[in-house]
Order: sequence, then C-alpha cells, then structure tokens
Amino acid sequence: MATLSREILRVCCIRPANRCSILGRRFLFSSEILGIENFKRISIYEKDKVLDKTDFVDKLAHNRYAASFRDRQLVHDLVKLIYITEEQSEVALMTDLLRQLSCNRVDTKEPSVDALNGMLNLEGPLSPRRFQVGPLVFRLLHILKYIHTAQMLYHDKELKPLFMNATCHLLLMDMLYEAGRYQEVVSSFTALQQAQVSAKFPPDGTTLAMAALYKLNTPTSSQEMERLVQEAKEADCGLSRRSLLFAAALALRQRNAQCALDISQTDSNSNETIFRNIKVMALAQFGRMEEAIIMMEEGLKEKLSTPTRTFTVYLDTAKAMSEQFTRCRQPPLETKFETVLTGLDEEGLLSPQTVEHFVNRPILRQRRSQTSQSFKTRLKSPLKLRQK
Repeated sequence: MATLSREILRVCCIRPANRCSILGRRFLFSSEILGIENFKRISIYEKDKVLDKTDFVDKLAHNRYAASFRDRQLVHDLVKLIYITEEQSEVALMTDLLRQLSCNRVDTKEPSVDALNGMLNLEGPLSPRRFQVGPLVFRLLHILKYIHTAQMLYHDKELKPLFMNATCHLLLMDMLYEAGRYQEVVSSFTALQQAQVSAKFPPDGTTLAMAALYKLNTPTSSQEMERLVQEAKEADCGLSRRSLLFAAALALRQRNAQCALDISQTDSNSNETIFRNIKVMALAQFGRMEEAIIMMEEGLKEKLSTPTRTFTVYLDTAKAMSEQFTRCRQPPLETKFETVLTGLDEEGLLSPQTVEHFVNRPILRQRRSQTSQSFKTRLKSPLKLRQK
C-alpha cells in the first residue's frame, strides 16, 4: 500500500501546476499597492514636459541655498525634480533642497514640514495639507533601490518629520524586504509601532513583518511571531489573512504544531482550504494521524461539484502525511490513508500545488477593508491634478 501512495504522489508531482513565478524572489507587495506604478506614470508625463532637463536641474542647484518653503514655484519644482530624478547627483540635489526647505523657518512659527506639504495643495476641493512629500521621495528611492539614502533621510533629525508617516515606513520596510534584510524589516516595524503614526497593527506593515519573520525561520523569529499574534489578539486587532498564513507556516517550519493549529482554527480561517491543509500537517506533526485522515476525507464527503469544493489537499500536505507514516508505522491507518488519497486523486482534489506556493505568492490587489487609509483613496500628486 505504501508503494501505491508513493506512486500517486509521484504522478501528482509531474502534473502541471500553477507555479508561483516569483518563488524565491523577495518581493511581497505589487508595485501598484505601494503606489509606485502611479508614480511611474506621472514620472513619464513630467519628463516629457521638461524640455531641457540639464538646464532645469542647473537652475535648481543654483537656487538651492536660497530655498524657502514660502517660494511656491520652487516647492513645485522640487516635486517635479523628484519625478524626473534618475542619477545619484540628482538625488543629492533633491536631498539638499529638502533640507533647505524644511530648515528655512524665517519669520514663522509654523512647522516647516507642514508648510512644505501645505504649499503643494492647490485651491479647490482638496483639504489643506493632505498631500505629503515624504512618500514621493521614498517611492523614488524604492525604484532606484537606494536603501542607504532612504535610511539616512529617515534617521535625519531635521527631515524625520517629513517621513514620519505610515506610508514611508511601509516603503522602507518593503525596500529592506526586497534586499533580504529581514531583521531590519522587523526592527522598522517596531519603530512604526513606537511612532504611533497609524494603528498599532497596520495591515500592510504587519504583513511585511510577519513575512520577514517567516523568511528568518529561526526559533527567535518564531517566538517574536507568537508575541505579535498574542499582542494583536489582546488588543482586539484583526490580522490580515496573509499575516496569519505567514505565522502558521512559520510555526509549522519550526515544528510548533500547537501554535499552527491555534492560528488555523480561528473563526475567520477555519474553513479555508489553505488553513485546513496547515491543520492536517500540524496534526501529522503531533502524530494524530486519525484526526488528520478524517479532515482529509471531508473533501470526499462534501456534496458539491468539484469546482466549488471547499477543500483540496495540497501535495506537501499529502507528503507530510506519507513521511509521518514512514517514521511511525500504523498499518490500519496507512490503509485508510491510501484509500482516501486514491479517492482524492480520482475526484481531482489532490492538487500539485503546495502551501509554500500560496505563502510566497505576491499580493496583487488592494484589500477592500483597511483600518488605515489606503493608497487608492489618498490625494494624487498636485502635478497630475494641474494637468487640467
């Protein structure tokens, strides 16, 4: 019978699966969610409008030390520079202008950062001081992959207020995540929570933190994950589905079956296919094979047509069961497992896909409900609004 299960799994392995094309790559959020695609669209428009980029940059460089946030045109030129910047020298000029504009507070008690942002809001239906320069700068640095510059600006005492918002934190965390600097992602999330510029567990930031802990895959990262899940529960903050998926998958990798079960058994997740597969693997780690087989068998008992079934068994789930039986022989249960596995295969409910595929799959769409303001609802750049 063991030979039969191995043959079924072998055949399942060679079936065409919808493999995640980015498996092994380090990005999680799509650029659309991060607001980068919109930045690129405006960038193309602004580059077309600038007839002589060299002359434009030279004039800004000449005027930078006389910069004042009261100069509306200069502030708008700064934003234009952000959109057309491509070279290191232009990034340096942008940084100088930001510092000059944010520090020049002659004859005013108004915070310079508020004034700088306020100068960019046009007359009309827009609420004053809704637009922010900081996220534009960080989107540019994200595109150029200038992580060091982003960190330098973020930690600059004079400029820090300009970047002290949830969007800049998220962009910085995403840059670090793409670079594989996962421990720094976790540290940045802690800084985001301490800054209190958003909810204690902002959905996107929490997801990135959980993803980084999953990538670290150490006992320490597992403990940190459990702490965050517990704190969110105590604060009555609902974590995103992907955050919980990273947490449950990390618990499995660290062979913390009880934690994986607890996360998978929350009311919102208990009936989802991905979490039911995690529960089966967690039960297999516990050695509770009979319960795991009963859960696998549920897919065959559901009186629904195949396309709408709520439970499909993934390849790594079936393999985990088979490997557990190899380590601990239980002939009667092995026979039942072979029968269930054969039935799932015949019904098209044994998928060549894996849990790992769904864990690493990029997030492509904006979530419908967010506790914090989403990128989609934020005011667009005034440069784009001025096209009218």
